[in-house]
Amino acid sequence: MKKISIYIAFQLLISICSFAQQIGIQPFQSINPTNANFTDLQFLKTEIGNKRIVMIGEQDHSAGASIDAKARVANFLIKEMGFEVILFEAGFYDVKRSVEYAKKNDNNKAIPASLYFLWSKNMNIAPFLDSMAYNVSTGKLFVDGVDPKFTSVFAETYMSDLELEMKKIAYQYDNQDEWLHYKTIIQKAAEKYDKQIISLKENEKVLIRKVAEKLANAFTKDNNSYWAQLVKTNTTIIIEYSNVSLKDAISGNEKFQKLDSKRDSIMAENALWLLQNKYKDKKVIIWAASYHITKSPELLSSKEGKNSFQNKIILGDEIAKSLSSETYNIGFISYQGKYGISFDKPKGKSINPPGTNSLENYVSELKLPFCFLSLNKIEGINKMTVSIDGFNNNGYSSSDWSKNFDGIIYIETMYPNVLK
Repeated sequence: MKKISIYIAFQLLISICSFAQQIGIQPFQSINPTNANFTDLQFLKTEIGNKRIVMIGEQDHSAGASIDAKARVANFLIKEMGFEVILFEAGFYDVKRSVEYAKKNDNNKAIPASLYFLWSKNMNIAPFLDSMAYNVSTGKLFVDGVDPKFTSVFAETYMSDLELEMKKIAYQYDNQDEWLHYKTIIQKAAEKYDKQIISLKENEKVLIRKVAEKLANAFTKDNNSYWAQLVKTNTTIIIEYSNVSLKDAISGNEKFQKLDSKRDSIMAENALWLLQNKYKDKKVIIWAASYHITKSPELLSSKEGKNSFQNKIILGDEIAKSLSSETYNIGFISYQGKYGISFDKPKGKSINPPGTNSLENYVSELKLPFCFLSLNKIEGINKMTVSIDGFNNNGYSSSDWSKNFDGIIYIETMYPNVLK
C-alpha cells in the first residue's frame, strides 16, 4: 500500500509539472547557490536563447531566498551559457579598483568587498562570490559596477587615483584654490561612502560641477573615456545626494524619488558605456534589485496610487531601449515566508498575504516550491497583480507584463538575507 501511495504521488507530481510547463510555468529543483547540478535549469537555454544581456533582480536586498536563487542562475549562465561578465549595482569606481587591488596584491577577497555589504556579507552566496573573485583574478571572468555612488572602502583611494590619471595625461587644473576645495569635497564624500549624504552649499555644487566638466573634457581629449565618464557621473551623484536629507531618504518622499530616478539614469549611462565599449562583444549578467531592471515602467500602476515607477527613468528600461534585441530580464516573487536582514540567525518580518487576484496566489495553487514563469505564455496574467518590488504584496498592475519582465522566478517561501 505504501509503494502504491508513493507511486500515485509521483505520478501526480509529473502531471502537475507537465500541466505547468504547458501554461508557461517551468518547475525546477533548487535555489541553493552551491548546487552545480544544472539539469533542472537547462530550460533557460531555450528561454534566454541568444540574448547577450541578462538582468537578474531581487524584490528587495533583504530577500535571502531570491539572492540565493540569483547566484545559482548566474552560475548557470557562466558555466553553461558562456556568460563572461557581471555588472553589479555597485560602485563604477569601487569594483574596478577592487579588481586592480586584488590582482596586484594577490588578494581575491578584495573583489566581493567592493559590493554592497548586503551581498558581500551574505553567508549563502559567499562560495559563489569567492569563486567569482578567483575567476576574475585568473582572467576567466570580468566584473564591474554601474552605480555612480561610492560603495566601499576602496572609495578612499579615489582622489589619489584621479591625480595619478591626471599626471598621466599631463593635465593640471588651472586654479589651485578651486582644485584644493574640489579635492576636500570629493574626499569627504569618499570617506562617507556608507552614508552617501553630505551637505553642500550652492557655490560648492557649482564649483565641483565646473571642475568635473574640465576634468572630463581633458580625459576625453586624451581618449580616456572611462575617467571622463567617472568624474562626470561621480560628481553629479554627489550633488544630487546633497539635495536630500536623511528624513527624505527614510520617508521616500517626492524629493527622494527624483534622486532615485537620477541615480538610475546615471547607472544606465555607466552600464551602456560598459556594454557598448569595454564589453561590446561579451555576454553580460546585470546584478541589481528588480526595481532597477524593470522595463517599460510607464505600463505599471498601483491600486493604492503609490507607484514607485511613475515618471521614472529606470536602468533596465534604458538598456532595453538601446539594446532591446539583446536584453532579457528576470524578476522574483514569493507567496509566503519572511524577509529582512539578520546576522547568524534567520529572523525577519512576515510577508503580507498576496491578493486573491495576484500571480503569487495563482501559482501557489500548483504547490511548487520553485518555478520559472514565462510571462508571454501565461494566459490572463495582465489581469493579475504582481509584487515585483518589495514585500507588501499589494502588487502592481500592468497592461502587458511581458513588456516589463521576460521571466519571473517564483519562490514559494521566502527567507531573510542572513549575513556573516
